[in-house]
Amino acid sequence: MNKQLRLTEWTAALVVFVMGLISLAYPQTFHRPSLTEFIPYAVQWTWLCLIVGGFRISALWVNGHWKGGTPALRVIGAIVGATLFGAIAGNILGALPNDPYGLSWGFGTYTVLMVMEVINTYHSMSDLANVKKYGG
Repeated sequence: MNKQLRLTEWTAALVVFVMGLISLAYPQTFHRPSLTEFIPYAVQWTWLCLIVGGFRISALWVNGHWKGGTPALRVIGAIVGATLFGAIAGNILGALPNDPYGLSWGFGTYTVLMVMEVINTYHSMSDLANVKKYGG
């Protein structure tokens, strides 16, 4: 796979990791109208973002330095990322009736990130098939 295409994987991994860092430093982030559904699980979401983001960053770094790569790990990370971004986009949309300012830019941002992760899943699965087919 073209290494430039992995830029979207790096972007998503960094976004998830930074979301975890922000949630760790500012737990009150979950009190925004678009994130209130996450409040009961704020600690779990924070650690999920930190672990998944860190895991993906590690997998992508290893992938660039190991002949066989890490496509299976990248597939899992992209699926979790798509789910995470989709959940946030859904919550932003669900909070719309309580948001006096209307639909936020966050909805568009997280929807694009979710679609990007679906594409990342496809590319990672293609890499996985090629590693199994050609060895690595």
